[in-house]
Amino acid sequence: MIDAGPNTLLERGAELAGLSAQLGAARAASGSVAVLEAPAGQGKTALLRVLRGEGGEQGFRVLTATGGPLERDFAFGIVRQLFDAELHGADETRRERLFAGAARLAEPVFASAHTQEAQDPAHSTLYGLYWLAANLASEQPLLIVVDDAHWADAPSLRFLDALARRVEDLPVLLAIGARPAEPGAEQALIDGLATAPATRVLRPQALSASAVKAFVHERLDAEPAFVEACFETTRGNPLLLAELLRATAFEGRADEADRVRTTVPRTIAARLRSLSPAALAVARATAVLGDATSLRRVAALARLDEAQAALQLRALANANVIDAADARFVHPMIRETVEADLGAERSRLHHEAARLLHEDGALDGVVATHLLATEPTTDPWAAEILANAGRRALAEGAPDVALRLLGRAEPKDASVQLALGLAQFRAGEDPLPALDAAAADPDLAVEATKLAATALILRSEPRAAAARLRATLALTPPVRRGELEDQLVEALAYRDDDAQEYHETVEAHAHTNRPTVLCHLAHLRAMAGAPRSEVLPAWRRAFANSTVFARLGVERFAALWAIEALHAVEAADEAKEATRALSDLTDRAGSRSSSGASAWMEARWERRFGHLRRAEDLARHGLELAQGATIPELAIGTTLAGVLLDRGDLAGARQALASLPDLGPTASIFGLAAVHARVLLEDGEPEAALEALARQEAADTARRWLIGLREDSHALRIRALKALGREEEAVAFAQAEIAKARAREAAGAEAVLHLAIGDPQRAVEAANRSPLPLVKAIAAAELGFALRREGRRAEARTPLREARDLAHRVGATALEERVHEELVVAGARPQRLAFSGVDALTASERRVAELAVRGLRNREIAETLFVSLKTVEVHLGRAYTKLGIKGRSQLKAALAT
Repeated sequence: MIDAGPNTLLERGAELAGLSAQLGAARAASGSVAVLEAPAGQGKTALLRVLRGEGGEQGFRVLTATGGPLERDFAFGIVRQLFDAELHGADETRRERLFAGAARLAEPVFASAHTQEAQDPAHSTLYGLYWLAANLASEQPLLIVVDDAHWADAPSLRFLDALARRVEDLPVLLAIGARPAEPGAEQALIDGLATAPATRVLRPQALSASAVKAFVHERLDAEPAFVEACFETTRGNPLLLAELLRATAFEGRADEADRVRTTVPRTIAARLRSLSPAALAVARATAVLGDATSLRRVAALARLDEAQAALQLRALANANVIDAADARFVHPMIRETVEADLGAERSRLHHEAARLLHEDGALDGVVATHLLATEPTTDPWAAEILANAGRRALAEGAPDVALRLLGRAEPKDASVQLALGLAQFRAGEDPLPALDAAAADPDLAVEATKLAATALILRSEPRAAAARLRATLALTPPVRRGELEDQLVEALAYRDDDAQEYHETVEAHAHTNRPTVLCHLAHLRAMAGAPRSEVLPAWRRAFANSTVFARLGVERFAALWAIEALHAVEAADEAKEATRALSDLTDRAGSRSSSGASAWMEARWERRFGHLRRAEDLARHGLELAQGATIPELAIGTTLAGVLLDRGDLAGARQALASLPDLGPTASIFGLAAVHARVLLEDGEPEAALEALARQEAADTARRWLIGLREDSHALRIRALKALGREEEAVAFAQAEIAKARAREAAGAEAVLHLAIGDPQRAVEAANRSPLPLVKAIAAAELGFALRREGRRAEARTPLREARDLAHRVGATALEERVHEELVVAGARPQRLAFSGVDALTASERRVAELAVRGLRNREIAETLFVSLKTVEVHLGRAYTKLGIKGRSQLKAALAT
C-alpha cells in the first residue's frame, strides 16, 4: 500500500489503498483510470503527489501535467506537458520507435512548425496519441498524472478520454484530479472520463472533527473550543485548515475561537498582501507565465534583475507561496488569488509575457494564450501570432480552440476568414458569414465556396449550395472550374426538384472522365434501370485511376455512389472489389469518418451478397464511428434497421429507426420511408405502409430512380396491395416490374417480385440465377411452405432443407427457425444446426482474421480497426478455436472453406 507518512494525508486510507491497487494492476498490464474529484483544497493534489512518488519508486515512467486557466486556449497543451520531456530527450532511434505505426499521426502536435492539414485531423491525432502512449508503455509501465483537469484544453481532454476507453489492455494508470462542475470547464469531457469502463472515481471528503483535532494537535496544544472553531470555520478543508494555522500566531486557547472564525476568509489574500512589493511582483509574474516560467522571464516581467528575482522567489518559498523545488505555486488556490488581484495590470502583463515568450522562440500557440488574455488590439504582430496559432490548432483537430484564436486575429483578412469558417464548420457552428468574407478574395473564392457548399448540403440546403457554386463558377478561371463543377453535381443530387438539372449536368460533363462525374454517371444509369452492360463501363472508367479513392473516398464520398450502382445491377464481385479498395484506403488514412463510411458499405455488401450477422456487426461498428455526424448516422441507421428486419428482429429494427435523426427531404435518399413501410407491414398496417411507400416512390420517381434498392419499395407495394385485397392491382403492378427486372438483367430483383406476388416456383428459378443468398433462402423456403400447405409433404422437405441450410449460412436466424418448424410439420426430423467454422465467426473476428491473412501484424491490425492490441489477440484466439486451427499459417485455408 502507498505510504503517505504520518498525518500528511489524514483519513485518506481508502483512497491510498485504491490507488495502490490500481498501480499494482497497471504493472500487470491491466490498466485503469483514477479520477479524483473534490472541491479546491480537499486533498486531490496531495494524493496525486504521493502517487507520483510511489509510481517512480515502483519503476513506472511518470508523465505529469497541470491544467491552468491559460491551458484552455492552447490546443494539446496538457498533451505537450505530458510528452514533451520524453520526446525532446529521445535520440533519433527512440523517437522513430515511439512514433512507429499509427503513432505517426500524432507527430505534428510536437512539431515546431505548422504542418499540412490531415484528413479528419481530430480523430487521427487522438488515435496517434493513443498509440504514442502505448509505445511508451511498451518500454516500461506508464503513470500519467493530470492535476486540475478542469482547466485543461478540450483536445487534451479528448485524448485522455480516448486513452481511458482503451487503457485496460495497457500497463498504464491514468490519474486525473479535477474540481466538480467548475464554471467554464469542459465538464462534459470530464464527466465522460469519469464514466469510462475502466475508471474508478475517488471523492476525497472533508476531514472529520476527529481528523481536524489530530491535525491541530500536531501543531498546537489546543483547547477543545479552539479545535471546534477550526472545524466549524474550515468545514474540514485541509488547505484552509493549514492556512488558518499558518496565518496567525495562534496558541490554541479557547478565547481565540472568535478570531479563528474571522481569519479563514482572508488568510491567503492577507498573506500575499504582507509580501514586499518586489516579492508580490515576482508572484504575479509567476502566475501570469504559468508553466512557461524561467528565472529570466520572471525577472523581466517583474522588472527586476535575475539576482533580485531569485531572492524574492526564496522569500515566496519561505512564505509557503511558491514551491522551491519546481517554482510553482504550492496550491492552485494561491495562484488563483494572485491572478484575481492583477486587476488593470492583467492585460499589460500578459502582453509583455507574450513578447518575452515570442522572443524566446516559444510556439505561437503558447504566445497566443497570453494574447487572448489581453484587451483586443489591432497590433499586426499579435494578429499574425493568433492567426498562425489558430491555423495550427485547426490542423491538429482542435476547432474549438481555433475558433477562439482566429476570432481575435486582426485585421480579419480573407485567409483568416477561410480558416475561421473551416473551424466553425468543424465545430458545428455556422461558417457562412466567415466564408462569405473569404470568398471576396478571388484567390480563395474556390476553397471558400467548396466549404460553404459542403456546409449547406450537410444541413439539407443543397439548392443554396448549388446557387453559391454557380455564382463562383461564373468568376472562376477554367483551370479551377472542375472542382466546383464536381461539387455542383453533388449538390444537385439531393433534391427531387433538381433532378432534371442533375441529370443534364452529369451527362454534360461525362466526357471529361473526371472520377466524381463518372461515379454519379454510373449511379444515375443504374438507378434508372440500365442493365449491367451499360453501368459497368462507367464504373470502370471512374476507377481506372488507382488513386480515385484517395480523392473521393475520404473527401466527398462520390465513390459511394458508384458502389451503390454496382449493388443495383447485382455485380457482387465488382462491388466487393470496390468496397475493399475503399476499406484499404481508410485503413491507412486514420480517419474515423471515412472508416465509418467504409464500414457502412461493407455492411451493405454483406447484407446483399454475404452474411447478415456480419452485416449487423459492421453497421453497428459504423454507427459507433459516425457518432455525432447526422447524415452518416441516418445512412448507416437505415441499413441497420433493414438488416435487423432481414434477421427477424422487429423490435430491434424499431429501436434503430427511433434513434435516427430527421433530415427531412434528404432522408428519402436513404430509403427511410420504405423501411418504415416494411415495419408497418410487419405490424399489420398495410394502408399506412402504402402511404409511406407513396412518399418514398414519389421522391424516387422525381429523381428518375426506377428501382427500389435499399428496401425494395416495389415488392413492398405488391405485398401491401395484396394485404388490402387489391389482388388485380397487385398482379398488374408485379408483372410490369418483373418485366423491367428482366430487362435490366437483375435476377435477384425478379425473384423478390415473384415472392411478393406469391409465385415461389418462379422465384426459385430467378433466385438461382442471382448472387443474392438471402433471396435464394427465402425463395426455397416459400416453395417448401407452399408444397407443405398443398399436402405434398415429401416434396416440401427438399426445398425446406435447402432453405434451412442457406438461412443458416446467411445468418437469417428467424427464417431458419421458421423453416425448422416447417420441416417438423412436413414429417422430417431435422437436427438443430450449430454455427461452426467460418460461419461461427463474428464480423469482428472475421475482419481480424482477414487482415491477418493479408499479412498485417497484430499491431497493424489494431491500428487499422481502431482497437487495442489485446482486442486483436482475443479475436484471433477465438477465431483459431472456432476454425479448429492452431495458428496464423492455417488461417487462409480455413477461411476459404
